[in-house]
Amino acid sequence: MAVDFPESLFDRLRTGNVILCSGVRFASAGALPNWPELLDKMHERVGSQEESLQTLLERGSMLTAAGCLKRRLGDESVAEVLTEAFGKSNGELPRTHQLLGDLPFFAAV
Repeated sequence: MAVDFPESLFDRLRTGNVILCSGVRFASAGALPNWPELLDKMHERVGSQEESLQTLLERGSMLTAAGCLKRRLGDESVAEVLTEAFGKSNGELPRTHQLLGDLPFFAAV
């Protein structure tokens, strides 16, 4: 099934006025941790079996759960979790992320 993109999208791409909003699949393609993996690691650190937090995670309310976990852990512990999760690489960006720089997007999130 062909997708019919509006010409205005191409015009904006040519002028660098488009922001790419990608999801967790893009990170996964680069062998990077996804939201559930990061939040599970944070949740393990908290060590809480609190039902409301577990419910947020099960419902997929990732941003709310992340905020709750960050408040409980504190900035230093969150930084440690992120360093452990992302620090396993050799410092080189995955190929999928390297290619992103060649695309005419203003930014990517």
